[in-house]
Amino acid sequence: MSYTFRYRPGLLFVLVVFVFGGCAIFPAREAFFYALEYEAPDDLPGPLSSSLGVIRVFEPGISTAYNRRQIVVRDGTPRFQYLTDDMWAVDLVDSLQYFVERYFIDAGTFEALVGEFSPVRADL
Repeated sequence: MSYTFRYRPGLLFVLVVFVFGGCAIFPAREAFFYALEYEAPDDLPGPLSSSLGVIRVFEPGISTAYNRRQIVVRDGTPRFQYLTDDMWAVDLVDSLQYFVERYFIDAGTFEALVGEFSPVRADL
């Protein structure tokens, strides 16, 4: 009985050192979040004399390799590298659809813009 009691505090000390030492050695990783920004092109076509009607903008399709939270890097080879600390802050599908809509609004070539699931009738 005294044999196990003598080594128990030492074993407990070693266990505590391993647990708290592991937290000190591997600090928490910091994640960085990015969002795409829209900039209107300098050479936008001017508004037409008569608008082309109402346009429906559909949700874009993105390859599953790129449609994820992690940022994907390609170096010209078929290899994909997914960054662990760099993430998209906004869903890419939503960003691309927003960019297309903003471009057509800024160009002024259409009377109105409607989304994919809008009940409004679209000409194009």
